[in-house]
Amino acid sequence: MQKFIRVLLLSACFPLASLSAEPPWEVQFIEALEGMAKNYYKPSLTLAFGTFTYEYTGLGSAFSRFLEEKFTTILSGSPRVKLFARHAVENMDPEFRQMYRDFFKTTDVDAVLYGRFSREQSGNIRLHLELTSLTTGELLGSTDILVPTSEIPGRISVEPPGFAKAMDERRELENLLATAKGSLVVRAVTDRGAGAVYRDGEYLTIHVFVNQDAYLKVYHVDVNGKTKLIFPNQFYSHNKIKGGAMVTIPDATYPFKFQLGPPYGAEFIKVVASTRQFADIEKAFTDLPGKAKEVMTRGLTVIPQGSTPGERGEETAEALLAYTIVGK
Repeated sequence: MQKFIRVLLLSACFPLASLSAEPPWEVQFIEALEGMAKNYYKPSLTLAFGTFTYEYTGLGSAFSRFLEEKFTTILSGSPRVKLFARHAVENMDPEFRQMYRDFFKTTDVDAVLYGRFSREQSGNIRLHLELTSLTTGELLGSTDILVPTSEIPGRISVEPPGFAKAMDERRELENLLATAKGSLVVRAVTDRGAGAVYRDGEYLTIHVFVNQDAYLKVYHVDVNGKTKLIFPNQFYSHNKIKGGAMVTIPDATYPFKFQLGPPYGAEFIKVVASTRQFADIEKAFTDLPGKAKEVMTRGLTVIPQGSTPGERGEETAEALLAYTIVGK
């Protein structure tokens, strides 16, 4: 009842002409988020952004970055909800959350805000938001908000560019080593999270975790389906990493960076790990001939089903990342 009265009062206090400066969906957003924070045990809640993706594609678009910027502005005036100026790159992956638990304790980050959006038949955009505890994974609250298309600048694309083609590409890349068996596990995420959106000129870093010592290959598949090996490379050839620790590629000690640019659209990073060095390491940053699946499995020996530990050779594991590049 109180919320209903408050909404009526807001409507009465602001004439229709002034509402254009603060659209109703923005008011709904801050009221919903502050309502979730009200039940939190701290007087204020500090959140980090997860990712905002289109439907169930796991891909973002220019609208994703539009939301981040809008939310940043709105939250700057909230007394109850504070924004941590960094993405929660670990998202909901237990391995990453465990490794970063101490870091987020020191920065007092309490929760992660995730979103999924879709276009209604009316053309308006339905936005589903979830606020999740970073330390426990518990859902603190969720809300659905309808964003009128009139509130979205014409230059902002809601759908990820070429997402139908990208989904076909993803299906081809997801299980390259489906016949491999073993205990090796690899996890990977970009610095902006799963399904992140980067602007032209921004830099990409990849966080990788393996549960035992392993050798890595990192492939890049561009918008046009061209595959390149991007790690190891001529600038950094050491591709063995220690198990149980997270590495960042590239970190501040590496003599190179990954800068993103056109063509715009969805791209993929495939991380392949092996307990033995690869038989074939391709030339880095060069278009590799053949389909991505053929290129990435070259030089690998998978473990046949039914083999015993004494019979098996190397163990292999894989991780797939997707992100979208948009204009500035």
